[in-house]
Amino acid sequence: MQLLSYALGVLLFLALAPLTAPGQLPPVQSASANAGATVPGDDLIRSRISVGLTHLHWSMTGEAPLERKPCATMHFETSQTTICLDAAQQATVSDPRYQESYVVPVEHGATDRSTVSIRRSDLMIPNGPAEVDVSCAGCASEDLQVRVAPRRWSGCSAGPVPDTWKVMHGPEESKAIAITLDDGPSPFTDDMLEVLDKHSVPATFYVMGSRLSQRPAMAQQVLRRGHSLGNHTWTHADLRRQRAGVVESELQRTSELLRRTTGSRPCTFRAPYGEDPAPVVAAAERAGMVTVGWNADSKDWELPSAAAMTQRVLGKLRPGAIILLHDGGGPRERSVVALERIITAARDQGYRFKTTEELLGLQVDYAPVS
Repeated sequence: MQLLSYALGVLLFLALAPLTAPGQLPPVQSASANAGATVPGDDLIRSRISVGLTHLHWSMTGEAPLERKPCATMHFETSQTTICLDAAQQATVSDPRYQESYVVPVEHGATDRSTVSIRRSDLMIPNGPAEVDVSCAGCASEDLQVRVAPRRWSGCSAGPVPDTWKVMHGPEESKAIAITLDDGPSPFTDDMLEVLDKHSVPATFYVMGSRLSQRPAMAQQVLRRGHSLGNHTWTHADLRRQRAGVVESELQRTSELLRRTTGSRPCTFRAPYGEDPAPVVAAAERAGMVTVGWNADSKDWELPSAAAMTQRVLGKLRPGAIILLHDGGGPRERSVVALERIITAARDQGYRFKTTEELLGLQVDYAPVS
């Protein structure tokens, strides 16, 4: 039996927080718990888990065969996610909602190879409380139960730093996609939130300032439920036809309203009608926002059937896809139905869902759910 004495730190970013430098773990922001597990012979595994707002810290010490890999299973209300670390300290993630397990990248500590971190954006974890069971394959183990602290998006911390300030889709290396909802808030926003909650899927809501000013509480509700907010101008004006000062005003008024209602400014901007020539992209960049388009359009503004919307999106579905739906600007009952069908079909194909910011790898802040 080979001696394995290690301290494994797994940082599950329950929000897309700024990356921590290798070897530097952010402070744990919640209580911790201990559990012990006895294996045959004199081997003893001891586990310690601390769950905070932005990460889960997991350390284990003791003697165990290398083939016995430690695992942690998080049981949420509607799903569960299992993360296992093997002898090579690769992290394999399994979720019954997806067809296949997937390996997520890990960062090792600069001096301690036993310390690893995993970005929250590389996982698909619901935003809510969970019970966590710690086990060692082939070992007798006591369950360790803790609660994962919910979090909410709260905007940019130091401004995004993308390669380009205008994007139409995310990275194509993994099967991750983003759902975006434009023109709200409206009464249909509540229906969209219910569908997203049901399936534990995050989304990005591109809000109009004039409509948000009539329903300001909706901004906090969206954030509390694990989603993000983007700027969609104040009046939905065609910015191609506006003077530079008007363009600046449309963006600034909406970002300022989001700051007053949520405490932070948005990281991303979407131009009405997708009309975002270079001067508009430049104006958004000066305001610290990446201009985000789409490449999987439901065309729900034409009011087709829910089946037609679904087929349009699925026909364009690719790794890194950004899906366009609307939660405002017209009757959206069919869009609500299409949203659920798209989620179900995409998940059956093995796709995972992220907010726009997570998909693009932007630097953002998260805050506790209040």
